[in-house]
Amino acid sequence: MESGLEERLPVSQLYHLIFHALHFGGGYIRRVKEILTKF
Repeated sequence: MESGLEERLPVSQLYHLIFHALHFGGGYIRRVKEILTKF
């Protein structure tokens, strides 16, 4: 596995999570906030 991949993976998921958060809300918004608080 590529070095640092586990740390970067949530960031790469943000685009899709934000899209879903805008359309469906709920848990997607919560997950976006969780990822962003790490940075």
